[in-house]
Amino acid sequence: MRTRILMVLGAIVGLGCIAGTAQAGLLPTNFDVKAEGGNFRYVYSVTLTDNEELRPGDYFTIYDFAGFVPGSVTVPDTLPWVWTTNFSGVTPVGLAPTDDPTIPNFTFQYVGDEVIPGPVGLGDFTLVSTIGESVNGNYFTSRTHRLDGNFVHQLTPARVPVKRDDGVTVPEPTSLALLGLGLPLIGAYRSLRNRRRQG
Repeated sequence: MRTRILMVLGAIVGLGCIAGTAQAGLLPTNFDVKAEGGNFRYVYSVTLTDNEELRPGDYFTIYDFAGFVPGSVTVPDTLPWVWTTNFSGVTPVGLAPTDDPTIPNFTFQYVGDEVIPGPVGLGDFTLVSTIGESVNGNYFTSRTHRLDGNFVHQLTPARVPVKRDDGVTVPEPTSLALLGLGLPLIGAYRSLRNRRRQG
């Protein structure tokens, strides 16, 4: 009986250790959307956590970024990064993010020679979308390294632009509000015009 209790307690502690290290690697620690020239700039502030290292070739992917405006990607100038876009992946082994094969994903890869120890803020990575409304879900994965050289694969919630299933862009709430205000005015105008015709 005592052995069983010790085994159960050991399993609970082991699960606690796994859960405690789940949020490791590259994480989007801050998110913002800014209106920009009729479009919307999505800002992802990315941090490398404690006891992790950023090594050449490490990367993170933002999935299903709908309404992307070509030529709008920016990366921090403090470290060398390259970005690529794909309709599937790039995904670390063993992770299952939300990934619609009809909406582009964006992968940012560290291409420097230097090993960067955490914790450290890596800066703001930004993309512009024609869509202002966003949704939260499993849209961010990353691959980094532990101090012992083993990979860290992380799936993290993040916000991305929303797109309806029929492919039509969802209007932002402000546009819907303006439309709602305009409909009664159109009705009043038509009513006044009909009265003048009848009179």
